Amino acid sequence: MTMVESRPYTDPAVHQAGPGLGRAVLVEARTLTGTRSQRAVAAGGLFAMAAFAGGRALQPLAETTTSQLVAMACGPAGWMMLVLAVLLVSQEFSHGTIEQSLLADPDRSRLVLAKALAVLAADAVAFLVAVLMGAGAALVAPLLTGTPVLWRWDAGQLALAAGSLVFTSLAALAWALVSRSAPAPIMVLLLWPTIALLLSAVSSQVAAVLGWVNLDAVWVLADPTPGAWARLASSMLVWIVLPAGLGAWRLVKGDL
Repeated sequence: MTMVESRPYTDPAVHQAGPGLGRAVLVEARTLTGTRSQRAVAAGGLFAMAAFAGGRALQPLAETTTSQLVAMACGPAGWMMLVLAVLLVSQEFSHGTIEQSLLADPDRSRLVLAKALAVLAADAVAFLVAVLMGAGAALVAPLLTGTPVLWRWDAGQLALAAGSLVFTSLAALAWALVSRSAPAPIMVLLLWPTIALLLSAVSSQVAAVLGWVNLDAVWVLADPTPGAWARLASSMLVWIVLPAGLGAWRLVKGDL
């Protein structure tokens, strides 16, 4: 008699690889503005971007340029992306939908990467909108004020504005992965520049230490001093790399 080895039936769906990275990024990108509160944040951010760029164009300084208007618009764009990046993570845990996301895509490392790429894509869109708002303000405001805005595009200033936007949003995503809640990372990231400024007034030694954990470290490169790049690397380590690594490790290891 020939013995035939029997194997238990396994549903192929159990071993599905899940959606590809591109599709996962698209899902996360849609989730960035998937709720009413997120859309309200986006609308408020766009309004603030227009107000900042338009306000500077309507009250220009002697050498106001289009690049400066774009940089002004990137300020509120950073605040908007900060909140949206936090909500992208925190709402999944507060609403209990993280389990559904993991069922749809069991590769947890790909889920974290998809969130990061979706935030970076949204940063690119926000920066493009800031450029358009800066250009529009430079064209319209002189018609009202009679004072022209210099049509000058400073590649260095634009790169710093874009870099600061990316730094802020990735820091928000990283700390949201750690805290898995919205209030704590939003409050810390929004208040830290003011807190650091107040603490820096205590003494030059305190100011020197806080320079190594600067949320605005990208802008230090506008007028670089010795050690500026090292301080930028240190700030990235504290605000992005370490919290992102810890948050991703917790999620990948199965801690929900």
